[in-house]
Amino acid sequence: VVGQRRSQLAQARENQKRIEQRITVEITKAYRKLERTMTMLDVAGEALMLQRENLRLSADRVKAGTTTGARHAESVAAVRKAEADELQAVLGYRLAFAELDRIAGAFAR
Repeated sequence: VVGQRRSQLAQARENQKRIEQRITVEITKAYRKLERTMTMLDVAGEALMLQRENLRLSADRVKAGTTTGARHAESVAAVRKAEADELQAVLGYRLAFAELDRIAGAFAR
């Protein structure tokens, strides 16, 4: 009986070790993904700022008569794409954060 209990205890400790390692790996992966999405969000925000400035300059060139309406429309389209990219980055960040929260919460129970 004592030998059986020791064996069960050793097995339980091994199981605990495996679970702790799995938790560490999953949380680390989720955190790294969150960090990557934060970087993507920063880059998307900077790209949007640059496209908005380009649009402002394009509008000035249209007023000065040094560019065409078609070129200005390209600038407008570039801003819209940058806005969509930023929204996509926000979504990616929120999903990564939710995933990290889910993993942490699932293991905290």
